[in-house]
Amino acid sequence: MAEQIPYSVIVSIINKLASSTFHEFARIYGVKNDLQNLNKTLESIKIVLSDAEHKQVHDPTIHHWITRFKQVLHDADDFLDYLTIRDSRIKLNNKVQNLFSIENNRLAFRVKLVREIDNIRKKFNDVAEDMSRLKLNPNLVVIVKENEGSWRETSSFVLESGIVGREENKNEIIELLKGENSSVSFIAVVGMGGLGKTALAQLVYNDGEVEKVFDKRIWVCVSQEFEVKSILSKMLKSLKNDQVGDLELDILQRKIREELNGQRYMLVLDDLWNENQLKWDELRTYLMCGGQGSKILVTTRSTLVSQIMGVKNPYVLKGLNKEQSWDLLKKLTFGEVFNDVSPNLESIGERIAEKCGGVPLAIRTVGGFLRTINEKEDQWLSVLNGDVWRLCEERQSIMPVLKLSYQNLPLGLRQCFAYCCLYPKDWEIQKNELIQLWMAQGYLESSIETQSMEDVGNQYVRILLMRSFFQDATVSKHNEIISFKMHDLMHDLANSVAGNDCCLHAEGKGFIGRPMHVSFLSSSACSLDFSDATKIRTILWAKTKVGSISDAKPSITKNLKYLRAFDLSYSSITKLPQSIDTCGHLRYLDLSNCKELISLPKSIGNLVSLQSLKLNGCRQLVFSTEVITKLINLRHLEIEGCKAFADKMPLGLGQLTSLQSLSSFVVGDDDTGNCGKLNELKELNNLKGHMRISNLDSVKDVALESQEANLKTKKYIQVLDLNWGKSRYDWIEEAQNSEINLQLLDNLCPNQNLRKLRVSGYPGVRFSSWLPSLTNIVQINFYRLSNCQHLQPLEGLPRLKKLHISETNELKYMHYDISNVFFPSLEKLILFGCKNLRGWKKLGNDVDIDNHHSLPPFPCLSYLEIWDCPKLTCMPTYPYLTELRLISCNAMPLIETCSVQLQSSSFNPLFGLKHLYLTEIDLEAMPEQWMKNLKSLERLSLSGFPVSVPMIRHLQHISSELQELRICQVDKLDLWRDEGSASFECQVPYGLRSLQKISIEFCDNLKAFPEQIFYLQSLKHIKILHCDDLESLPEGLRSLTNLQTLHIIHCHRLRNRCQIKIGEDWPNIAHIPDIIVG
Repeated sequence: MAEQIPYSVIVSIINKLASSTFHEFARIYGVKNDLQNLNKTLESIKIVLSDAEHKQVHDPTIHHWITRFKQVLHDADDFLDYLTIRDSRIKLNNKVQNLFSIENNRLAFRVKLVREIDNIRKKFNDVAEDMSRLKLNPNLVVIVKENEGSWRETSSFVLESGIVGREENKNEIIELLKGENSSVSFIAVVGMGGLGKTALAQLVYNDGEVEKVFDKRIWVCVSQEFEVKSILSKMLKSLKNDQVGDLELDILQRKIREELNGQRYMLVLDDLWNENQLKWDELRTYLMCGGQGSKILVTTRSTLVSQIMGVKNPYVLKGLNKEQSWDLLKKLTFGEVFNDVSPNLESIGERIAEKCGGVPLAIRTVGGFLRTINEKEDQWLSVLNGDVWRLCEERQSIMPVLKLSYQNLPLGLRQCFAYCCLYPKDWEIQKNELIQLWMAQGYLESSIETQSMEDVGNQYVRILLMRSFFQDATVSKHNEIISFKMHDLMHDLANSVAGNDCCLHAEGKGFIGRPMHVSFLSSSACSLDFSDATKIRTILWAKTKVGSISDAKPSITKNLKYLRAFDLSYSSITKLPQSIDTCGHLRYLDLSNCKELISLPKSIGNLVSLQSLKLNGCRQLVFSTEVITKLINLRHLEIEGCKAFADKMPLGLGQLTSLQSLSSFVVGDDDTGNCGKLNELKELNNLKGHMRISNLDSVKDVALESQEANLKTKKYIQVLDLNWGKSRYDWIEEAQNSEINLQLLDNLCPNQNLRKLRVSGYPGVRFSSWLPSLTNIVQINFYRLSNCQHLQPLEGLPRLKKLHISETNELKYMHYDISNVFFPSLEKLILFGCKNLRGWKKLGNDVDIDNHHSLPPFPCLSYLEIWDCPKLTCMPTYPYLTELRLISCNAMPLIETCSVQLQSSSFNPLFGLKHLYLTEIDLEAMPEQWMKNLKSLERLSLSGFPVSVPMIRHLQHISSELQELRICQVDKLDLWRDEGSASFECQVPYGLRSLQKISIEFCDNLKAFPEQIFYLQSLKHIKILHCDDLESLPEGLRSLTNLQTLHIIHCHRLRNRCQIKIGEDWPNIAHIPDIIVG
């Protein structure tokens, strides 16, 4: 197995030796020449490493030489790191600026120092002397500058470049899924790794036609670990869209049956490897509870798996053809626009695509590499004529192609990729976590002064995604990468190139060699012997299987002398040993969600190299937080839900000027001066991401503390949450109280780069004038601004997409004047509990109600929710909505919107509305044909109408193909007839005939459904809840052959009538697969 070259460690050592700290150190101790000689020797070795890396595969002597070099290199790195740690500790303990000028035992230390440097240099010299004998050739590879990014940038980073050539496959599988079967049936998609089975299954799963066919869809990635309980747990999580905890198998299977009983469901079991018939039969018994036509779609590499499933004719996925292969490669290499490419280059590209054998993963990987060499014909020819294609044919594998792409990664990035093999297959890798782990190992060195380690890490992630080493990225609404996965074959590649440096340790397996980085898949590490683990630099645990890990024993940390990353998250430890400071090189410590952790030792303050400390969810943890202020290199402090930081921050936190992540800052209400004040934020100008400042009512000296917080200089904060609790100025007159809070808010003016702002509990009468200056703001949330009467104008904010105002009871109008720009980007507006809000525009000292027609309509608003704003009678119209929710509101704004004339005569107002929810709205005030324009309506909910007008007068004008209808708390419900109406058939509106789901809830006066319900032939689901007077079910239900579910809850008169076989209404409902009467 080839040895991986630790290029990043070389860069790290070179940078350390060039630093001002080591220059000063060399001068004071007289070791300048020693360090310079060490650096020269390292430079002479560095230039032959590229040649050695390629030759080691065929020459075991060179392989052994690299192994020796790595051992010496890591010893040197550990020693130089020790000197840096020693420097930091003595500076902290002596409160001086220069360690070496006051060294008490300088002479003795110098002797020891020279001896150690000389020992390391001799080892490097021994390695260097063998270079000529091994005939290693210099290859001037610039390692330090590889972060500068010669990679071609695109206008927007595309995580998935599209799927080519699978439309026909998708349609064929959809036809198989739509086939009617009397019971649950199985479909197997079989093909070699990298063909795109998962991508094809995702295409099918997300297809709109498939969504309509199945009531429920479930996705489970199985991979090589086939455990029935684990699969059922993942299924339940997918169904509930939430965590389900560690449930017993019996409880799991019962919950699965409750969810799927009678439902036509689709289950995707992705990447199935199990060839054990008994395990499959056990799982199969739990899956047979679905309704007619349910399907289980499996993707697998093995035809034997499909046979065990009982699938006689699996769907065998083939590779892309020649044209499709070139189309995909072209798209990946040149982007969407393919212009100005020479015919020669195009011809070469076509032949490279053909050599990829139609395997999309190989094409993506090669395309990612070609994208970086900027259409250089000679390099394209080198790829075309390389030996890699012969190796692919000989091995019947695309792994040589993947290895070629790996070898063409930037040198430092190779080590980062290999490190990822510590994650289990199909693991959802969190981007920030991975970058912090890379940082801990020293992999993210940069030659650009203004580029942080995190910036380098983000660049590396983008490159690995762009070149298909990572895939399936999850992206935030602001196009920021959150997480991603690795294809199984890419994981195999990472495992291969990592060699014995990394070990993914499973139950019952031992170590091979002496790994430096270990990840445990179970709690078996507790019983391992760590007495010979001094070289281990990483210990991780898979977060789902560590509940049984007990307290870390002192002997463990004592022997992990060079540990740099330690992950104990989600474990059941109650304390860390006092000897944790033995791990002086530690840079990453994750204790998040250790719910039984009650204390941290004071010695944790000696971990001066620590960069990332994670204490999220440590709800019982209490310790002296002042020790945190000694961690002078700390960059990421995560304390969300940590009890120790619940009511105050430590005094001196402002010294940690390298902090980039500090999710929460709590202003302490402590008159003793033992807690951090708001001005601790003064020098923390590197803070990034999300920042919440709470207990702002505890600020004592408003003028001093808030002004020195200096939020305006914190240009990297994207999300700011300002929270007041109960005001401490209750004894002051209201006017004075308001001015104090306004001054506080004024002084908390954020930087213009802010994307999201949330203000809650602010007790002032007026809002600060800085609000309209936030030109990059995307989302604003105001909650419980109980005294606020005036907001600053918001309509001119060019990027504002979401506005949410809740429980701001004194607010009467939204703004002063209409500007030339009116909410150009606003898509979502929520007004909740603003009981005195009357209108939008102010006229003099009151709301301008008469001239509200001069207000322009919202140009982009697609979602509007107004809840409990009874006095709001005038506002801008909202003709372009797709979803509207009005609860306990005046109907006038809706009436105005329905009557507005749009500039385009081809569209009517609310023509795109799909979902409409009305609760306690005066329908009598609405025009009779107001629903006529709702041509896109799919879901309608009407609730809380104590009216005498029959519902049919409104529903008969629906012109869309309505899918769902919910009616709740209507005192007089008459869905079907109007006085003097003709036959029922004439009265069933066109829109209702497409109904698939109807729900009637809390309608006390409903006595019966009409017999003519049989005209609703598309109906699949009926739900009747708390209709106490409902006496019977109609015979017309018998003709509704598409009905799949009938749920009758708390309708006591129907219980006996719906008893199986003996109830009077049983013949009317016996054909329905899923019946619940309770």
